[in-house]
Amino acid sequence: MRPLGFYYTILPYTPDGDPNPCFTVEGTADKRVEIMAETHGLLNSKLCVRTQVQDFGCDDGRLYNCEQANANTLTIEFYCDTNGCDQSPIAIWVRFVVSFDEYDDDPEMFCMERDTGEYPSSLIKLPTEPPPNPIIPTTASGNTLTTSVTSLLATCFISILFKFEV
Repeated sequence: MRPLGFYYTILPYTPDGDPNPCFTVEGTADKRVEIMAETHGLLNSKLCVRTQVQDFGCDDGRLYNCEQANANTLTIEFYCDTNGCDQSPIAIWVRFVVSFDEYDDDPEMFCMERDTGEYPSSLIKLPTEPPPNPIIPTTASGNTLTTSVTSLLATCFISILFKFEV
Protein backbone atom coordinates (compact mmCIF):
# COMPACT_ATOMS: atom_id res chain seq x y z
CA MET A 1 0.00 0.00 0.00
CA ARG A 2 1.49 3.34 -1.06
CA PRO A 3 -0.70 6.24 0.03
CA LEU A 4 -0.07 9.29 -2.16
CA GLY A 5 2.98 7.51 -3.63
CA PHE A 6 4.88 7.34 -0.32
CA TYR A 7 7.08 4.38 0.61
CA TYR A 8 7.03 3.08 4.16
CA THR A 9 10.39 2.27 5.71
CA ILE A 10 12.14 2.06 9.05
CA LEU A 11 14.87 4.51 9.95
CA PRO A 12 17.04 2.38 12.25
CA TYR A 13 18.73 3.76 15.29
CA THR A 14 22.36 4.29 14.27
CA PRO A 15 24.84 4.99 17.04
CA ASP A 16 27.66 7.43 16.29
CA GLY A 17 29.76 6.30 13.37
CA ASP A 18 27.26 3.87 11.80
CA PRO A 19 25.98 4.77 8.31
CA ASN A 20 22.48 6.14 7.92
CA PRO A 21 20.07 4.65 5.38
CA CYS A 22 20.24 6.19 1.91
CA PHE A 23 18.00 6.23 -1.14
CA THR A 24 19.30 6.64 -4.69
CA VAL A 25 17.18 8.41 -7.31
CA GLU A 26 18.30 8.01 -10.94
CA GLY A 27 17.63 10.27 -13.92
CA THR A 28 17.83 13.56 -12.07
CA ALA A 29 20.23 15.49 -14.34
CA ASP A 30 18.88 18.98 -15.01
CA LYS A 31 15.67 18.14 -13.15
CA ARG A 32 14.01 19.33 -9.97
CA VAL A 33 13.54 16.73 -7.25
CA GLU A 34 10.83 16.90 -4.62
CA ILE A 35 11.72 15.18 -1.32
CA MET A 36 8.96 14.54 1.22
CA ALA A 37 9.15 12.54 4.44
CA GLU A 38 6.96 12.09 7.48
CA THR A 39 7.51 10.13 10.65
CA HIS A 40 4.82 7.58 11.41
CA GLY A 41 3.39 7.77 14.90
CA LEU A 42 6.03 10.17 16.26
CA LEU A 43 5.36 13.54 14.67
CA ASN A 44 7.63 15.26 17.18
CA SER A 45 10.81 13.39 16.13
CA LYS A 46 13.50 15.55 14.54
CA LEU A 47 13.86 14.03 11.08
CA CYS A 48 16.76 15.25 8.94
CA VAL A 49 17.75 14.90 5.28
CA ARG A 50 20.82 15.61 3.17
CA THR A 51 22.11 14.75 -0.28
CA GLN A 52 25.65 14.33 -1.53
CA VAL A 53 25.62 18.07 -2.29
CA GLN A 54 23.55 19.79 0.38
CA ASP A 55 22.28 19.38 3.95
CA PHE A 56 18.61 20.41 4.06
CA GLY A 57 18.37 20.40 7.83
CA CYS A 58 15.83 18.94 10.23
CA ASP A 59 12.18 19.40 11.03
CA ASP A 60 9.64 18.03 13.49
CA GLY A 61 7.89 15.02 11.99
CA ARG A 62 7.67 16.29 8.39
CA LEU A 63 10.21 17.31 5.78
CA TYR A 64 9.70 19.01 2.44
CA ASN A 65 12.28 20.13 -0.07
CA CYS A 66 12.24 20.74 -3.81
CA GLU A 67 15.57 21.61 -5.41
CA GLN A 68 17.52 21.42 -8.65
CA ALA A 69 19.60 18.23 -8.89
CA ASN A 70 23.24 18.67 -9.88
CA ALA A 71 23.89 15.13 -11.14
CA ASN A 72 22.16 12.24 -12.90
CA THR A 73 22.09 10.27 -9.63
CA LEU A 74 20.92 11.80 -6.38
CA THR A 75 21.72 10.07 -3.07
CA ILE A 76 19.35 11.07 -0.28
CA GLU A 77 20.24 10.30 3.33
CA PHE A 78 17.77 10.44 6.20
CA TYR A 79 18.88 10.63 9.79
CA CYS A 80 17.50 11.55 13.17
CA ASP A 81 18.73 14.58 15.05
CA THR A 82 20.32 13.53 18.33
CA ASN A 83 18.26 16.07 20.28
CA GLY A 84 14.92 14.98 18.79
CA CYS A 85 14.99 11.17 18.83
CA ASP A 86 15.40 8.48 21.39
CA GLN A 87 17.54 5.41 20.88
CA SER A 88 15.04 3.40 18.87
CA PRO A 89 14.08 2.94 15.21
CA ILE A 90 11.62 5.37 13.64
CA ALA A 91 9.00 4.48 11.04
CA ILE A 92 8.86 6.98 8.18
CA TRP A 93 7.00 7.58 4.94
CA VAL A 94 9.19 8.93 2.10
CA ARG A 95 8.48 10.12 -1.45
CA PHE A 96 10.71 11.38 -4.23
CA VAL A 97 9.33 12.97 -7.40
CA VAL A 98 11.54 14.02 -10.32
CA SER A 99 10.22 16.87 -12.47
CA PHE A 100 8.59 16.02 -15.77
CA ASP A 101 9.89 16.98 -19.22
CA GLU A 102 7.12 19.56 -19.59
CA TYR A 103 8.93 21.67 -16.96
CA ASP A 104 12.27 21.79 -18.84
CA ASP A 105 11.61 25.35 -20.06
CA ASP A 106 10.70 26.65 -16.60
CA PRO A 107 11.93 24.22 -13.90
CA GLU A 108 10.95 26.50 -10.99
CA MET A 109 7.28 25.96 -11.89
CA PHE A 110 7.53 22.28 -10.94
CA CYS A 111 8.30 23.10 -7.30
CA MET A 112 5.80 25.95 -7.14
CA GLU A 113 2.94 23.78 -8.44
CA ARG A 114 3.47 20.85 -6.04
CA ASP A 115 1.04 20.25 -3.16
CA THR A 116 3.27 20.46 -0.10
CA GLY A 117 0.55 19.53 2.38
CA GLU A 118 -0.31 16.01 1.23
CA TYR A 119 1.22 13.50 3.61
CA PRO A 120 -0.09 10.04 4.57
CA SER A 121 -1.31 11.39 7.92
CA SER A 122 -3.50 13.94 6.12
CA LEU A 123 -5.65 11.19 4.58
CA ILE A 124 -9.05 10.43 6.06
CA LYS A 125 -9.00 7.47 8.41
CA LEU A 126 -11.34 4.71 7.24
CA PRO A 127 -13.40 2.87 9.84
CA THR A 128 -12.24 -0.66 10.59
CA GLU A 129 -15.33 -1.79 12.47
CA PRO A 130 -18.72 -2.56 10.89
CA PRO A 131 -21.47 0.02 11.49
CA PRO A 132 -23.52 -0.57 14.67
CA ASN A 133 -26.83 -0.93 12.78
CA PRO A 134 -26.07 -2.60 9.45
CA ILE A 135 -28.55 -2.16 6.62
CA ILE A 136 -30.07 -5.51 5.72
CA PRO A 137 -31.17 -5.68 2.08
CA THR A 138 -34.69 -6.83 1.42
CA THR A 139 -35.20 -9.84 -0.83
CA ALA A 140 -37.37 -9.64 -3.90
CA SER A 141 -40.58 -11.62 -3.93
CA GLY A 142 -40.46 -14.95 -5.74
CA ASN A 143 -42.75 -13.79 -8.58
CA THR A 144 -40.65 -10.67 -9.32
CA LEU A 145 -37.39 -12.64 -9.33
CA THR A 146 -38.82 -15.38 -11.59
CA THR A 147 -40.19 -12.81 -14.02
CA SER A 148 -36.82 -10.98 -14.14
CA VAL A 149 -34.84 -14.16 -14.77
CA THR A 150 -37.31 -15.33 -17.45
CA SER A 151 -37.12 -11.95 -19.23
CA LEU A 152 -33.29 -12.00 -19.10
CA LEU A 153 -33.11 -15.53 -20.55
CA ALA A 154 -35.57 -14.67 -23.33
CA THR A 155 -33.58 -11.56 -24.26
CA CYS A 156 -30.32 -13.53 -24.40
CA PHE A 157 -31.89 -16.29 -26.52
CA ILE A 158 -33.33 -13.79 -29.03
CA SER A 159 -30.02 -11.89 -29.33
CA ILE A 160 -28.13 -15.16 -29.96
CA LEU A 161 -30.73 -16.24 -32.54
CA PHE A 162 -30.44 -12.97 -34.48
CA LYS A 163 -26.65 -13.05 -34.32
CA PHE A 164 -26.50 -16.42 -36.11
CA GLU A 165 -28.98 -15.39 -38.81
CA VAL A 166 -26.99 -12.32 -39.94
